[in-house]
Amino acid sequence: MYKNFKYLLVIVIYCIICCFPSEANANKWFLEDEWSLEQYHKFQNRYQDLLSNKIEYRLLADTNKRPYDVISYDIDLDWYDMLLSDSTMPEKRFWKGKNDIKLVITEDDVDGVEFDAIGLEINKVYLNDVLLEETLQAADNVVFIPFNAPAKTNDEVRILIEYTYKNTENIGFNLYYKDAVIHKTNNYKIEEQIAYTVNSPNYARYWLPCNDRTRDKAIVSVSVTVPPEFSAASNGLLDTIINMNYEDGTVKQVFKWSDNVPIATYLINATASIYTIFYEKFKSPNIPDSIDMVYYVWKADYEGQGDFNAKRKLETSAASLEYFSKLYIDYPFCKYGQAVVYPFIYGAMENQTMTTLNRLLMLKTYQADITIAHEISHQWFGDLVTAFSWDDIWFKEGAATWSEALWTLEKTQDTAKYYKYMQNEAAGYKELTKMYSTPIHGNSPDLMFTSDYVPLTYNKASWIYHQLKILLGDDVIFPILRELLEEYRFKNIDARLFIDFFKEKTKDMELEVSLDTFFDQWLFKAGHPYYDINTQYKVVTDSTMDASVTVSQIQDAENVVNVFETPIYLMFYNNNQLVHSQRVLNNQRVQEYKIENIPNFTRVNIDISKTLCENKSMKTTSIKGDKNDIQLYPNPAIQSDYVYISNINNPFNNIKIYNAIGNVVDVEIGNFDNVSSINISNLESGLYYAVVNNRVFKFSVIK
Repeated sequence: MYKNFKYLLVIVIYCIICCFPSEANANKWFLEDEWSLEQYHKFQNRYQDLLSNKIEYRLLADTNKRPYDVISYDIDLDWYDMLLSDSTMPEKRFWKGKNDIKLVITEDDVDGVEFDAIGLEINKVYLNDVLLEETLQAADNVVFIPFNAPAKTNDEVRILIEYTYKNTENIGFNLYYKDAVIHKTNNYKIEEQIAYTVNSPNYARYWLPCNDRTRDKAIVSVSVTVPPEFSAASNGLLDTIINMNYEDGTVKQVFKWSDNVPIATYLINATASIYTIFYEKFKSPNIPDSIDMVYYVWKADYEGQGDFNAKRKLETSAASLEYFSKLYIDYPFCKYGQAVVYPFIYGAMENQTMTTLNRLLMLKTYQADITIAHEISHQWFGDLVTAFSWDDIWFKEGAATWSEALWTLEKTQDTAKYYKYMQNEAAGYKELTKMYSTPIHGNSPDLMFTSDYVPLTYNKASWIYHQLKILLGDDVIFPILRELLEEYRFKNIDARLFIDFFKEKTKDMELEVSLDTFFDQWLFKAGHPYYDINTQYKVVTDSTMDASVTVSQIQDAENVVNVFETPIYLMFYNNNQLVHSQRVLNNQRVQEYKIENIPNFTRVNIDISKTLCENKSMKTTSIKGDKNDIQLYPNPAIQSDYVYISNINNPFNNIKIYNAIGNVVDVEIGNFDNVSSINISNLESGLYYAVVNNRVFKFSVIK
């Protein structure tokens, strides 16, 4: 999914969206006024209802494996009457559905199976083609189908459920009426009656009885009955369109879609409206035939002019598909479709082979290619390979957000723009300081399903891939990702499997940082390093200097490691001109680096486009006297939490700090490989003295 609609994601940001260009925060999120206040608060209130209902909320978050695996869903949706209705009366949005489910039992002595179902009236249930006498209904948001006798492992079972959809809210299934004005400021309206599903994270159960868990992928076919002027889009290939003529003159169309590869329930989609349809093709490198692309847009957008023309807005799709087919592995599905809908709670949704795009992409002046690229990359990360549970949403959303930067590099051929893009993603994460003590992985649902979680799910998670790329190099990370996509093709994965796969593929390599450490600090722990950088220089020639750079990690928060082990890039500038860059391994709380014969420089910082970090303090001072002599720096210490003393032995026994009137000051002193740190964070502004090996150093603290 795309991370737009930051303020509308209260309903459930946890899942699928795809973001708008991160070059400008104004483009990242749709604001509340993109929806009517009535609709916004309706979704907001619905989310609060979920929070207050423990049974529903438990189901929403539940990822436990049930004692069966679904083999296939054959879904039949009759939307004919509903699409012709012109009323907002609740019963006008009701419709009939069928789900023919084939499954295999995975445990012994199973006396029945349950499916998730909310707001669905069960009309009939057939068990292995036999109609059950009892009319079953959902209780606690599941419908339980009892067996006549306990089933054993590997038994196959067929269950046909006929039901009536009776939910009155647009959750999971959405219905909007023609000519309704949604965006009052710009007079955006709904051009045609439209119905569509959006299931992420666990909303398929609101319109389809199913095993609504990411871990249970199944073969899916979908039939949608609509009025003759309507089109219906879904996953896979369009098998046929059946025209049904009735004696009373009624004409109905049935669109039958199917695929032969498994899909998770959150990626199942059906969309119907009066669309203009157009087509393209793209070529995946190692597939002989071109692959079809199909677009569904409203006529007004298809005929739009300039920046508001749908065909123009979507024109980068083929190039993006071809690029990711080369970068990752060949496109793994039978087609790629995009259906434009409005209104839509997300920026977009990566339904397998049939992405849903928010119409605002057509109506705004900024380009749509970043959103398109994000969703396309999900066809590999999320659709082809799917996380077992939402604990690992980072796997797909981090990869897709990182893929935005890779696409930016591809289209511009400018490496600097790739790093700038990632720097902007980091800035988005850094804006939400209250998440600094929260890890990406393993949080409780009451956090996962909130908009606050967005910067971890998308922005920070993308840096896992980015920093892994820097740690391993392009020649290592991309081949491993390709192997991983092949190994887990149409399967599920979690963090442990992901990490173990990378460890196995790099076991013969000498890495600067072990992968266990890398993932522990970036995925399972929170935050990022804060750096104080104190640089001393000595003039060597008219044009060169020697430098002693002391890098101190000063982060201190719950769930944050004391020392991040990571490569960092020391950037030496002469005023604003970069004159030297040095990659070093930072794996100590306080660490000194001596670098010789650098072009003249005036300041040093750590490259924040290559390491997720913050430069909190940067001081540069001249070395006076013998370079092996004791040095205290920075002096004065301006808005700094530490001063440092170099070239001293046994510092714990030989350093004392006095205030201006001669009283000993209690401070924390750390000893780090010939450099000692003095924590002055609790000292007031003023004059102090450090007595070191019977020598006195005067220094000032300025807050």
